[in-house]
Parts: sequence; structure tokens; C-alpha cells
Amino acid sequence: MLLLKLKKEYGMTILVSSHIVSEIESIADTIGIINQGQLIREVKMTEIRKENVEYLEIKVANSKQAALVLEEKLNLHNFEAVDTETIRVYQHEVSQSVINKELVLNDIVVNSIETQQSNLEEYFLNLIHGGRQHA
Repeated sequence: MLLLKLKKEYGMTILVSSHIVSEIESIADTIGIINQGQLIREVKMTEIRKENVEYLEIKVANSKQAALVLEEKLNLHNFEAVDTETIRVYQHEVSQSVINKELVLNDIVVNSIETQQSNLEEYFLNLIHGGRQHA
């Protein structure tokens, strides 16, 4: 990409404003996050990558019911219901297969379970909206 070539070959600093966070993540070495006209954070991408967290993303028919099973049956507390069909589990003490089995045994329809890693977009949203909340 032209911007990366200019940066590398000529040592140029390039200012890019974009709402397409995935593109910025692939080209930037430092980002500034602006909210309502105010610069709220300037940070190197290496620092953001250090903070990236691996989690288990579970797609279910009903995230509220699944959240109850996670808390009451598996004693998990470090998770969030992202929407009505998605839960993210940040604890690694219980395996993916045990979680899946317990949800199914409690009549929770599990559509998918995948290991994911947070990215710049999630970092941005957590910064702007004040962190994680669970069900």
C-alpha cells in the first residue's frame, strides 16, 4: 500500500481519519482516539496488541438463559452478553467442551463456539463506552 511505502521509505508521518477501524489497524503504528471532538487517547498499536484478550465467543439462541447456566452451573463470572444471541467468556478455567456440554444439558441451543481475540475496534468501543458488562 502506498501509505506504508511512504512511511517506510521516507519516514513520513501520515495522518489518516477513518471510521473503518480494521483498515487503520493494519497500517497504523500509533493511533489517536477522538470522541466528541476531544482526543481521549493516543497509543501505539504495540500497546493495544499487548492488551488484546483471548476469549470464547458463544452463539446461542438466548444469551440470558445461557448466562444463568454459566453462572449457576459452571460458576463463571467473567463474561459478557454482547447481544441476545452472543456471549463472550473471558475465563479459561473451564474448557470449551465442558461449557458446550453444560449449555446443551440445560436445553440451550448452541449455534457456535469459537476462540476469538479482541481487536482495535473492540478496544475503541470499550474505551468510548466504558468497559465490559456481563449479563
